Amino acid sequence: MIHPGKIALGQAWRRRLRFFSALFILLQFDNRSRADESGIISPDSVAGLTFRVESTNVILSWPSDPREGFVVLGRACASCPNEWVALTNHLKAAVATNRTAFVDQRGMNQPAREPGTPLDAFYRVLVVPDFWFDLNGVELSGSPKLDGSDFLPCYTGSKEAENGLFWPEIFLGVDGEMSDADESIESVNFGTLAAPDFRPVRGFWLQHDSLKNGEHTLQLRTILRLSNIIESDPLCVSNAPVRIRVYNTISFVGNDPTYNWKGMTCRAQSVWPRVGWRWDIYDSAGKLAMRKLGRTVDGNIDWFWDLRDRFGKLRGQSDADSEFSTRLAVWSFDSRPKCGTQLVNLVGQDQTRRSWWSRRLGYHFVRDRVKEEQEIQRRLNRDPDPRAKSVHARPFDATSAVVNGSRRSRLP
Repeated sequence: MIHPGKIALGQAWRRRLRFFSALFILLQFDNRSRADESGIISPDSVAGLTFRVESTNVILSWPSDPREGFVVLGRACASCPNEWVALTNHLKAAVATNRTAFVDQRGMNQPAREPGTPLDAFYRVLVVPDFWFDLNGVELSGSPKLDGSDFLPCYTGSKEAENGLFWPEIFLGVDGEMSDADESIESVNFGTLAAPDFRPVRGFWLQHDSLKNGEHTLQLRTILRLSNIIESDPLCVSNAPVRIRVYNTISFVGNDPTYNWKGMTCRAQSVWPRVGWRWDIYDSAGKLAMRKLGRTVDGNIDWFWDLRDRFGKLRGQSDADSEFSTRLAVWSFDSRPKCGTQLVNLVGQDQTRRSWWSRRLGYHFVRDRVKEEQEIQRRLNRDPDPRAKSVHARPFDATSAVVNGSRRSRLP
């Protein structure tokens, strides 16, 4: 079982790279969104937005999917960049139809509005990013290739280019706290195991074996920039929280993957109380630095490594020790590990518990992940992700089909 806390450039650096890339684009004013006469740029609304005036009310209507949620913005002055106000924070899409409407009561009674200005200058309708699938009640127990980790597909609601000025900045919250889950693009099976239909989508790799077994809450929190003015305040929106259940045979609650001059703490929990264990530590070159064997009778596995390797040499002083990764193996008391071979989890996860993978989306839910080094290099060079061009931004998109006179999304 691979320890999740590998020390390397991770989410924090990716956020910084994205911020500086967005700042560069902001200063260049290189954006496809429309600019008004003063050069102020605002994000585009969802495609297909229409307006209708009834008395003093303004009725907005747009194509939607029942799974979506929206935020409706309004302003009294078309040339005031800091005047966007949320008229509704999270408007759920209509369920029985493929269009959603919002009524701005007395919207025409705005004295500051310039006569003859189109109504779309005073309103914006943006999609609130959400999970592709209904995660309520889902049990996460690890992917086929990554125990303790699951990929959670999300849609952003925006076709803005990655690192663009109005690219939604999305974070995954766990139990009300921001997590360090890595954002990625993966090929997800939207079909069945018998008839797979892989589509590239964005999402987060949740390393849930750092959580206690049991129920947890997940929620996406998104920062939306509303203009190209640096001083303008962004808008923060969230989707509806979902309740999931986590089950891992080995958990790493309270484990600290970092190390200091004193050493590194290795901590794990087994669902089986009486097991033998072996913890291997590898340096950045993949060479074994230290190995520790032990036994537990209550399921708690604790070991403090003092940075002395198996030859007695003090580690953490060279470039080869810039990062360490760990591997933990456990076995029952009535079995013995084979010497000279790599240990496996002899009491491994019960495959029947993989409800998220085998029962909902099929065993091969996602394909191999892109190597982290390649991903970081791409971001440093500001190279576009080749998969991003075909990513579906929202459930209701150009792939929808006309069925019985109405549009229906082909994606589930």
